[in-house]
Amino acid sequence: IRVLPYFPPARRAQQPDSRELARVRRRYSLPDRYFFYPAQFWPHKNHRLIVEALGRLRREGGECPTVVFAGGYADPLRARTFIDVMELAGTLGVGGHVHYLGFVPDRDMPALYSLSAGLVMPTFFGPTNLPPLEAWAFGRPVITTDMPSIRDHLGDGALYVDPRDAGNLARAMRGL
Repeated sequence: IRVLPYFPPARRAQQPDSRELARVRRRYSLPDRYFFYPAQFWPHKNHRLIVEALGRLRREGGECPTVVFAGGYADPLRARTFIDVMELAGTLGVGGHVHYLGFVPDRDMPALYSLSAGLVMPTFFGPTNLPPLEAWAFGRPVITTDMPSIRDHLGDGALYVDPRDAGNLARAMRGL
């Protein structure tokens, strides 16, 4: 038996040049500094924790980064999750720090990763999620869920957070 590593589609892409980075930054009106989370709005993907962490960072003062979400919400469950996450952002006063892109074509993913401060992925399920590998392929740090299966997959290559603790995630984001 031979175990083959995951091979994310974005890894096959070349590093984006300065023209491509500028094109993607303009296309999506990206801020200078942001964290990236490409995930459908399923409840287990835990977008809510990211917004709660932004709320903590805002209350504590200092930098409150932007988080860029990419992914769809084409069915009732994901639509409800999307609405809840965006309403929470408004309630916590961080709506201006949540930038939603919708569906993003594969062509734009390398630049979205490359321009980011890192991937933030506090999902409740894993380890077959590919975004950490895509982030690494473009030299970006990873913040993700602390669970044995994900640690087995990512080793010491990530900052790990409790997917139920917004303070823990806020500290990791501030650390990056």
